[in-house]
Amino acid sequence: MSHIQHFDVEDAVKYGVEVAILLQYFRTNLRENKVNNKHIYDRYVWVQFSFEALTQLFPYFKLDKIKRILYKMESEKIVVTGDFISTSHSHSKWYSLQEFCNDHSMETYIAKNNIKVSSFKSNAPAPKAQFNQESFSEQRGYSDTNSTNSMTWSEIMPVAVKEQVTKLKMQHGYDDNFYLDIWNTFAAKMDADDEPITTMDFTRKRFMAYAQAVMLKFKQGTHRYNTTTDRNATTRQNLVNKWQNHIGKPNQKIIEQLDLRQLKTPIGQVWDSFINKNFEKEVPLKNIGQLEAGFKLYVAAWIKNENKKGYTQGVTKQDYEDTSWADNLILK
Repeated sequence: MSHIQHFDVEDAVKYGVEVAILLQYFRTNLRENKVNNKHIYDRYVWVQFSFEALTQLFPYFKLDKIKRILYKMESEKIVVTGDFISTSHSHSKWYSLQEFCNDHSMETYIAKNNIKVSSFKSNAPAPKAQFNQESFSEQRGYSDTNSTNSMTWSEIMPVAVKEQVTKLKMQHGYDDNFYLDIWNTFAAKMDADDEPITTMDFTRKRFMAYAQAVMLKFKQGTHRYNTTTDRNATTRQNLVNKWQNHIGKPNQKIIEQLDLRQLKTPIGQVWDSFINKNFEKEVPLKNIGQLEAGFKLYVAAWIKNENKKGYTQGVTKQDYEDTSWADNLILK
């Protein structure tokens, strides 16, 4: 049974038709999950797909084509990706779009005063911070000038640092829950270090200093992560592009080592096909040994495919443009 697929024209103009097709399909599924309140983690709505499943959904795209489109969508930050809630044997991945983020909360969490990449939370909604209008002194039964040595840091109610949280929100953004997470980590650290509590004024100053240090580390960590990610993506693409330097330039030393007696196709044609296949599969080219080992394997597979296709009266029936038989070869 046939079915109709469509895409947004603005997406096609901006990213290309191939990306626009997948983007529209993701958006439709994300919208459905959002309405049904499904797969919401770390304030994003998510949808899960594997490369194989997308190949079945879009039969006019080959597996390598799907991988290249998704790689482009990730590298250009068109989609947000995650690998949580999956087993080590799963080849699926989670996808979302910035438009399906409920707010602009950062995708990291704070633990022991270090910034670590988020492991993404469960479907359970984050607890809401309820800053009531009663003063902290009225709730706890003492004033700021009274001694608080009988309390632990974790027993101090979050309303005590309401003013500090407001200042932090104005300086850095994010919501109450975000800074309450920092408060809870701060209080646990103080208790673990057996730090004494003197006055609430002292407590608020200590928390403010801690929170500012956390935000500084977060910004530095985010900058390092983005810089490293961009640099790695550029380096990888440069290694992929190196294949193009070998088009039309068969390596004679490599060819001389091969047994070509059963090969019916001109070796130059096989060489260019090998180079194009690696470029198509976005395999990084790192050294000459990789080129040699990969070409030996490719030639052996080519000869095997020729014999399988067969010849009639010296005229080949083989379609040299079709190298799909090599899609599953590990040419790295």
